[in-house]
Amino acid sequence: MPARRRVLAALAASTATVVGGCQSFASRDSTRGTTVGDATAAEATTFAEGVADPATSCGERTEPRDPYWTAAGPGPRDGFRLTASADRVALGDDVTFALTNVSDDAQTTGVSKKLDVQRATGDGWRSIFGIAPDNWGIIDNAVRHEPGSGFEWTVTVSKRGLTDAFEYTPTYRVCGPLEPGSYRFVYWGTGRNAAHAVGFEVVGDAAGVGD
Repeated sequence: MPARRRVLAALAASTATVVGGCQSFASRDSTRGTTVGDATAAEATTFAEGVADPATSCGERTEPRDPYWTAAGPGPRDGFRLTASADRVALGDDVTFALTNVSDDAQTTGVSKKLDVQRATGDGWRSIFGIAPDNWGIIDNAVRHEPGSGFEWTVTVSKRGLTDAFEYTPTYRVCGPLEPGSYRFVYWGTGRNAAHAVGFEVVGDAAGVGD
């Protein structure tokens, strides 16, 4: 399977208008994600609202991704629903996430890069991403979505696959190994602090996938 995977920003009948500048990741809510502990996979991915912790073990020249938005479930909310093509994904396989305007009217979001992938731990949720410090900000646009349209992201579930998929500005890098467990894909471009999030379970043998 090729290491470099495509990310589809599907904007069927959509237009983008620049509304201003570079979006920084400063400012953060004090609320944290709830403890997962011994919850089952289904319970872990049916998450309560909360803010995830930053990534760890990012290495040199990578700053931990530090989420400040509340992950509030897949919706519908603010006119959008976030879905995953599968709720169980084997390491090394592809999965597609889609944010769709499910309302009867045109809706607006930020750019498609306002996303995160987070893993459930015994202490709550934690981002898996770090960001190259010379590529920190997001150039934000207002993107208009007609009913039934939105964004779509197709990624390979591996450390290399997720890093390659999001290599354009800002450069996201997966911190630490990508292992089986409960994860959620987060899009935080539909509201000021609340983010759409959908859970999925990663299964398989990490040793057989490599990077």
